[in-house]
Amino acid sequence: VYVTEDLKYIFSGHILDTEKKTSITEPAIKLLQERDVERQAKAAVAMRDSIKTMLVANQDNFIKEVKGTGKDILYMVTDAECGFCKAMDKNLEQLTDITIYRIPVAFLGPKSEQIANAALCAKDRLETWKNLTTKKVSIDKDAACASPLEANGALMASWKVRSTPTLFRADGERWSEGLISAEITKIFLAQGAYAAAQAKGKNVPSK
Repeated sequence: VYVTEDLKYIFSGHILDTEKKTSITEPAIKLLQERDVERQAKAAVAMRDSIKTMLVANQDNFIKEVKGTGKDILYMVTDAECGFCKAMDKNLEQLTDITIYRIPVAFLGPKSEQIANAALCAKDRLETWKNLTTKKVSIDKDAACASPLEANGALMASWKVRSTPTLFRADGERWSEGLISAEITKIFLAQGAYAAAQAKGKNVPSK
């Protein structure tokens, strides 16, 4: 878009050099596009660093499970009423030497909220969460506390997380493309989301 100095006239479109048969505008557009890609890349890195910091800062609001040495770290945004989350949990059972932080949210309504609050207020969060999401166990309504569920929801909203399961690596990189096998999860943890997406496209089986 071209504007005269007095702001009286605005011209939108390409200025063409008829002798050289080229667009005088095209180089400027390419430069702006390159700057925009660079800006988005910097913003993505900054966002990831911020997510990494906030995940660590809010670990007390999550449900922690340590398997083996716990050397790998995975965060999973989960909803008690989410079928894909329950399937993802089964895939995570196949992993060893991993620390899993489940981040309960209540995207799917009052039942999700009741279960999440009951688990987050329980003495043994992990056992209660697993019992309530996999077995027909009644919710302990007496287990009331200042539940961090609302804080979890606000944190996910700030990152525009709208679906479950959503996974995060320790460095803040996310996987929000739904259910993945244990084998793809390993690739995500080791190499990141791009490598996991490539492997998923090749139908890498879960061992």
